[in-house]
Amino acid sequence: MCSEENMTIDEQRKYLGAMKRRYVRADRKTKTQLLNEMEAVTGKHRKSLIRMAKQLDAHSELNTTPELLEQLAEISMSSVQRRLRGMRRDRPRLPRRRPRGNPLTRDIPMLRLPWDIEHPGHFEADLVHHCGESSSGEYVCTVQIIDVATGWSDRRTILGRSQRLMGHAFRRILAHLPFPILQIHPDNGGEFFSNHLLRLWGGVVQGVKLSRSRPFHKNDNPRVEQKNATLVRAHLGDRRLDSVSHTIALHVRYDQMWVFYNLFQPVMH
Repeated sequence: MCSEENMTIDEQRKYLGAMKRRYVRADRKTKTQLLNEMEAVTGKHRKSLIRMAKQLDAHSELNTTPELLEQLAEISMSSVQRRLRGMRRDRPRLPRRRPRGNPLTRDIPMLRLPWDIEHPGHFEADLVHHCGESSSGEYVCTVQIIDVATGWSDRRTILGRSQRLMGHAFRRILAHLPFPILQIHPDNGGEFFSNHLLRLWGGVVQGVKLSRSRPFHKNDNPRVEQKNATLVRAHLGDRRLDSVSHTIALHVRYDQMWVFYNLFQPVMH
């Protein structure tokens, strides 16, 4: 078995399960040779290998035949990875849509905001989906913005992603800002580039520059992506939230976080 690539946990368990039968039947000298081989393949210390083999045996996770064990001992790492990729996932992956052309974004430049912006008002924005394992139906979303220069952040909750709700969320954010918005920089999500929001930035709030990140390039929005993890997912996890009570509870929670993280926590640029 090739050891040029790191083995996953599942691959290690399958490999050690195949080696256990040989190890149990072997004499002292052969056991030493087998442990040396397993160390080289998995990159683990032999004491750790012995403990893992005993755990597999204790929990009766092995149900093999001599023919299968022989095949497992000879299979290559690339073959194992190829077969594992073909297996069904326990948690289905959400469908990833291809970027669709939006005529409203044709004149909006794609770029990445520089890290050394000196003046506040240049915001990265994103929408966090609280849909759990299924994106069907209506569910709660979090609109989050992060100022590049100061680290000032705000979050608002909406139930659904309609133009009206997105506009309402941004109006609430504007009411809490201590400085004017000069630039909004979201990803290419259609919820950020609707006729309603473009009227908001061009009419109600004038002088706002719009830009966007490249499709599937999260590094174009690194600050808000980081805060999606630390200020949203770390508090709420990945479970589905789809009720009015969830929305109201998060309104209260985000108001508390707005005070705590903006007024009482230091920010490292």
